[in-house]
Amino acid sequence: MLPVKTVTPLQTSKQTSAAASKIKNKILNTSSFFKVSLKTNNKALALALEAQKERSRQLEREIVNLQKQVEALCFELATRKYKDRKLVCLLYFMYLEKTCCAEETCLSVVSVAIVPNELTCKTAV
Repeated sequence: MLPVKTVTPLQTSKQTSAAASKIKNKILNTSSFFKVSLKTNNKALALALEAQKERSRQLEREIVNLQKQVEALCFELATRKYKDRKLVCLLYFMYLEKTCCAEETCLSVVSVAIVPNELTCKTAV
């Protein structure tokens, strides 16, 4: 008869501990890889978030600047409309009266209306 090999409990425990050790190493290697990957990904996301915040701040500053320009232009438009109405009324008065005094008044108003508006807002770009 052939001799039967019997597996001793010591050999069985060595085999299972070796298999467990291999699994542990695989898990440790895999988890450390994931940790490094997550760390790199988090850094990239943090940098992207910071860049987006800076872009948002720039856009907010640009919006405020444009709003100031619109406000200044609206004011300039209102003053020009006022001067134009005043000039039209004066010309109409001059047409009705046809006097020398009205012509002198008209010339003074025209010179005021032609002078560039000093209240315009010059913004730095």
